[in-house]
Amino acid sequence: MPSIIKFSTIFALFILSILFINYVVFYFNISDINNINFFSKSNSSYLKIYFTPMLYATSLIIMFIIEFIILGWNNSSLKSILSLSKSTCRVDTFYIWIKLSGISNILFNLIFFGFGFYLLKEIENISIFKINNIFFQFISAILLISFIEYFYHRILHSNYFWELHKIHHAAEEMNIFTASREHPVVVSIAIILISIPVGLFGIDPLIAILCKVIMGGYNLMLHSKVFILPDFLKIILISTKDHHLHHSTSEKHFNKNFGNLFNFWDKLFGTYFNSDNLNNITIGINDKNYNNKNYLKQMYVSIYLWVKNFLKT
Repeated sequence: MPSIIKFSTIFALFILSILFINYVVFYFNISDINNINFFSKSNSSYLKIYFTPMLYATSLIIMFIIEFIILGWNNSSLKSILSLSKSTCRVDTFYIWIKLSGISNILFNLIFFGFGFYLLKEIENISIFKINNIFFQFISAILLISFIEYFYHRILHSNYFWELHKIHHAAEEMNIFTASREHPVVVSIAIILISIPVGLFGIDPLIAILCKVIMGGYNLMLHSKVFILPDFLKIILISTKDHHLHHSTSEKHFNKNFGNLFNFWDKLFGTYFNSDNLNNITIGINDKNYNNKNYLKQMYVSIYLWVKNFLKT
């Protein structure tokens, strides 16, 4: 009974803190969503959806339900997360809290010295032409975004950015929350990079949001315990096991399977590793400092090590 009371208290505080921070952010207009509309005022409602943490929360709930139906409670991510007994799961929970609370939106603007929202607005001005056909907009958006994410992911594994990306790879167990275990600097740069092709080709915000919802939901599955991808889809899509291999501690798996949706970018650039015949993949990195209780300290230390290593490299 005491463990149930402890869990219930922690869970209640977790939800209340998310609601409180969202209330403060929007009541005091700390993060005015209209300020980050880099398309037009008429489309601002679409970006409100894009930057609403509750949309991501909905994706999480759906993925948890899918995993529960397929694997059952004992093998689900949710059981591992709710136990709070593993340090790696506690770190995952901290980063999902940042995302759902809306703090990530504030950090995005601060990381760019207060010009984050302004940069997104200005991206609209670099548009060179507009794709009018909705179907071709969707195809263009998902191909461009997946291509940029693939190469950005490769850059994160280089000596220039690895110190920031370590936080994600330090996870010692894959679960749905692990997908959100990313340093705010990594996430902020990704937002800018992904927004450029959307603005450049005049892609409708609703189409861009649809692509990100699809890719974001699929990324949750890649970090889950669900291995259900049919063989015919494995021809073009990264599978859950493919991505687990990307997190492997084995050196022969390093710098493989960077894609977050398609596998043909990996195949085209020689970084694909077929995981079909592999079982019991051990994930993580040698540095265990990223799974301690000093979450905020580690976040700042990562920035220091990144800058230091970046200048040295």
